[in-house]
Amino acid sequence: MNAKILDYYKGFGAQTDPGDYVELYKDVPTTLEDASGLVKNLLIHPVEIEHYRDQLPEGREREDGRFYSVHDMLRGLQERNPGGLIVERKPSERLILSCRFHAMLLVSFMKYFGVPARVRVGFAGYCNPNTEKHYDHWICDVWNADESRWMAVDPDVGKVDFEQSEFDYAGDVWRQGRNGEITPEDYGIFEWWGMHYVRSNLCHDFFACLNQEYIY
Repeated sequence: MNAKILDYYKGFGAQTDPGDYVELYKDVPTTLEDASGLVKNLLIHPVEIEHYRDQLPEGREREDGRFYSVHDMLRGLQERNPGGLIVERKPSERLILSCRFHAMLLVSFMKYFGVPARVRVGFAGYCNPNTEKHYDHWICDVWNADESRWMAVDPDVGKVDFEQSEFDYAGDVWRQGRNGEITPEDYGIFEWWGMHYVRSNLCHDFFACLNQEYIY
């Protein structure tokens, strides 16, 4: 891998820059496993709300529209508990955000440590292994300097350095769909399935590889 490219992925993008909240990162654990665990203790995925319903303020639901960037997320976390990025947060002190935000926060941590990292966009069959569907999903690529390779990391579900073949990168799905190698209607989320959604994720992945993690 070209050194200039790796240096590029060490730098914060507009959405992953902690800005004036960077001081909070001094206590973030340096291992990939522990940093991923911290992300999961700061955020709740919207599909998990029912597990915490009795511990959340009445009416609190998905908050993707309230927090666009990592800087916004850190501000929100501080407002709910000024103790910093502590591991043990009450559910009411966490943010209810989808996989995009989990991936961005971990990537931001890694960049702070000087580790090349980037958000990736595609689809994951492992999100619901009981179906043939591949669900819209965002994960991270983190550079392994010792082995000169990208590691696939999914902080949302706690998968660290798993086989990249388990994740359907949007570009691969687009190519396979164009070549008739897959059924595009098996790829999407909610009521949106098919090549139009694959194309959308292709664009998101393209920009994520440019350190621009635009919201859906």
